[in-house]
Amino acid sequence: MSSLLRFLREFAQPGSVAVEVAETTYDRGGGRRDPATLYHPARARGPLPAWVLLHGITWSGRSHPQLIRLARALSASGSVVMVPEISEWRALRVAPEIAVPVIRAAVLDLDARADTLGGHTRIFGSSFGATQAILASADARLDGHLAAIASWGGYADIHRVVRFLFTGKHELDGRGYFEDPDPYGRYILGANFLTATDGFEDASDVAAALHALAAEAGRRGVSAGSPIYDGFKRETRSTVAPERRDLFDLFAPSGARRAVDGERVERLVAALSAAAVGREPLLDAARWFDRVRAPVLLAHGRHDTLVPFTECERLHRALGPHSRGATVSRMHAHAGAGGVRSVPGVLRGWASLARLMNRLIRLDR
Repeated sequence: MSSLLRFLREFAQPGSVAVEVAETTYDRGGGRRDPATLYHPARARGPLPAWVLLHGITWSGRSHPQLIRLARALSASGSVVMVPEISEWRALRVAPEIAVPVIRAAVLDLDARADTLGGHTRIFGSSFGATQAILASADARLDGHLAAIASWGGYADIHRVVRFLFTGKHELDGRGYFEDPDPYGRYILGANFLTATDGFEDASDVAAALHALAAEAGRRGVSAGSPIYDGFKRETRSTVAPERRDLFDLFAPSGARRAVDGERVERLVAALSAAAVGREPLLDAARWFDRVRAPVLLAHGRHDTLVPFTECERLHRALGPHSRGATVSRMHAHAGAGGVRSVPGVLRGWASLARLMNRLIRLDR
């Protein structure tokens, strides 16, 4: 059975291909070893190519079901896969500065193993982690160790992403689009940067409430926009001072529509974007794209509700010769199905996924 068929079989029916799973650690430096999960194709003879698979800013970390599914499928294709724990991201902290040392440690750890193929370690990052993985390739210490990067749902322009997370609006080449955004992204932004935003320095109660909402969404594993959170949202809103509840409502509106709009929202978006980049300059990724040193394969979900698909094309253009192409899939969104319901649509989606995964598996060849 080919690598692609093993990938697709395991992805479609988790557990159908034998994969060995073990807990391990990796060296983050300074005498600190953090946990990681290692996936190895059963009965495979080495040395094998390797993947570092990054989890995102999520309470579930490396235990996220979709991440486990992807890790198993990549391993089933004939690779050793490491998923390092990033404790800062599990704590829902936007900490881009940790990405480079974590990625470097994981890549070098994998590359030194006897069962991996030296110089053929690749990184797979999604969303926030995708862009940080791309930037990590600028580290010269990874030369000869890092072979390539796969980016799913990454962003090029943080200011456009912040605006999208509130308004649902995005554009490319003068054409406008709308996708009702998942409020989870707003929760994370508010929890991390609201009190650093001009005019909202005293809104620590709102920031704490938004952190609680994001953590609850992570624990339940259901989209933050689902009505199942209505009761919890009301309880959380009650912890906010009355004079700031209208601010809370901009981040966590009630009702079915999740997008918010208006002059006040635009002012908040501008101030919050500036605060985020002021506190974490690495979020302004476009400043470092000219330093990328590895080939990058880009993919995105057409109905992504956290990072708009137009960012995929912006990344492709910004990376220039380092981009190995950009694919936008209608079958998948940010971390799951993207609304395809018809049988022909599903079949086309799987055909598109197969083509993308074939390129992914052969990315560094």
